[in-house]
Amino acid sequence: MRGTPPRCADTLGEARSCLAALADSATDIDQSSHFDRLLIHLDEITGDVGPATSSADGDDADLIGRLESAVNRMIDLGCDALRLELLLDSVRSGAARVACRGHRLESMDEQASRPRR
Repeated sequence: MRGTPPRCADTLGEARSCLAALADSATDIDQSSHFDRLLIHLDEITGDVGPATSSADGDDADLIGRLESAVNRMIDLGCDALRLELLLDSVRSGAARVACRGHRLESMDEQASRPRR
């Protein structure tokens, strides 16, 4: 089903707000761009008829959890399940990539602070 059924509008607004907040709270330009592209992709999936975003507070895990809930509600209401599941997978993989990168940077910092022999 192309487009967003009218009863999905509030849920779509929640999903868009979470993606925008994830982009805004990103620690680097690559992560921010990733979530911005996913927001654009969400608009393509839903026919670009969504409400404007509102501010969404929380850490990344909270925002991703709220986004998952909103997307699941959209699927239950008849939106394109496959494309929305693929979008969620991209959100999760982007967040995991950033977490791994952060861990790798911490490890590099720890190595750099060790005294050389």
